[in-house]
Amino acid sequence: MDNFTATDVADLYQQHTVATGQVVTADVSALAYALTGGQPWLINALARQAVEVLAPDPAQPIDAALIDAAKARLIQRQDTHLDSL
Repeated sequence: MDNFTATDVADLYQQHTVATGQVVTADVSALAYALTGGQPWLINALARQAVEVLAPDPAQPIDAALIDAAKARLIQRQDTHLDSL
C-alpha cells in the first residue's frame, strides 16, 4: 500500500469525527503526517491509541498533545514499523 498524503490523513480523521462525533483538532492531521511520513499502519496506530486508550470518551477532542502521548506509547511498546516514527 502506498503512503497516505496529508490530505488522506485529514480525510481519515474527519471520517472518525463524522462516525463518532469526537472532534479531531485541525493540527492533528498535520502532526500525524509529519510523525509518520504517511505510513498507513503508523497513522492508524496513532489514531487507535488516541481514541481507544487515551481518549475513549467521544466528548474529549483529539488534539496534538494526545497524538504526542500516543506516539510515546507506541514507542514504548516497540511494535513493528516504529523505526519510521
